[in-house]
Amino acid sequence: MRCLRRNSGRRAANVAAVTLGVGLLLAVTVGNEKGAIRKLTVDPEAPRMGLFEAAEAGLLQARLVLRDAHQGQLFLENTSPQPITIELPAAVAAVQALKQLPPNGFLNPGATPATNSTNTSSAQATALGFQQNQQGQMPPGLPSGNGFFSIPPQKTVQITVKGVCLEHGKPDPQPRMTYALLPLENFTTNPVLRELLNRFGRESLDIPAVQAATWHLTDDMDWETLEAKHIRHIGGHTTRYFTRNQIHSARQLASEAADAIQKQQSGKNVAGTGRRKSL
Repeated sequence: MRCLRRNSGRRAANVAAVTLGVGLLLAVTVGNEKGAIRKLTVDPEAPRMGLFEAAEAGLLQARLVLRDAHQGQLFLENTSPQPITIELPAAVAAVQALKQLPPNGFLNPGATPATNSTNTSSAQATALGFQQNQQGQMPPGLPSGNGFFSIPPQKTVQITVKGVCLEHGKPDPQPRMTYALLPLENFTTNPVLRELLNRFGRESLDIPAVQAATWHLTDDMDWETLEAKHIRHIGGHTTRYFTRNQIHSARQLASEAADAIQKQQSGKNVAGTGRRKSL
């Protein structure tokens, strides 16, 4: 499935401008990529850090190779002399980075593709979840994330990623493109979208259904428009981009994400009311 262009270039108002606060630039060539470790393990003695925490500390170099908007490989190299354990978030966003790249492999704090002269997003931004490793499952992690694993000093690990498009109408990612990672909250202020994408990262959901639900939220595409979307093939015949079952699943996923956020907000309101009464 490809992320085809739409006739209108209109962006949804509920998607914030991309902000690369602690974004990890995936531009450097990872030193030991050819011998990357695929079977991930945990060193109980290694300090544990979040993915972006380790990036901000200058301990990681990375390269993201996207085959297309829905699948790819992430290479993470531990450049320090000590082992580190990386805790993955459920999902992350990735945007294309262009032109001259910072020598340390990281975007400047507060930079955005629209305002930083060294980076411009012209291809699809994507949301990425982390699949099971090719040689076994991820070591069990915390409920809020998607597992954790250790990287030996000066070594590289390889992780399979899955993705969905975040900007309908832009060109598809390709392996030759350079991408940067950033937290979901730095890409969008829409809590329903973040809930959907985090669930996509944690669970084995149908990618076309998640894609339809994502475009509904990012590009304000109604369900009728999504259901009518077709792919035109060589010879002139067309096929549906999404099946009716996939649209039905997408509507359910979007509704469940909205319900989850409403429950979270209701719980916060109740907790806040209880605290005020106790004063």
